Amino acid sequence: MFLVWKSVAKSDSVLEVSKNDYESCNTTDPIKELKACDGKFTLDRSGPFYFISGIERHCKKGQKLEVVVLADHHGRRALSPAPAPEKSDGSKVGALGTVSLATGVGLVTALFLLV
Repeated sequence: MFLVWKSVAKSDSVLEVSKNDYESCNTTDPIKELKACDGKFTLDRSGPFYFISGIERHCKKGQKLEVVVLADHHGRRALSPAPAPEKSDGSKVGALGTVSLATGVGLVTALFLLV
């Protein structure tokens, strides 16, 4: 499974870090770094992965992401997201975002907006 990153800022980076570095926004010892480009992180185990902005002040403003990969349970099927609710006129209400979880091989996409 991969976390695909689409960068919108040329002066920042995305860091994969430890839990302690995630909580403190420590940018000095990343596990992996993507610099000002599109790329992907491999999510090769179950458990938490921690990502922060490579600019400490951006991280402290909340530009961080925790991704938890669930273990594959054989025989279980992925759940589909619920349909969007309908307005009183019968039209659909748009969702702000959708997260799909699946067992086996999957893909996660994230957009990291920088101020």
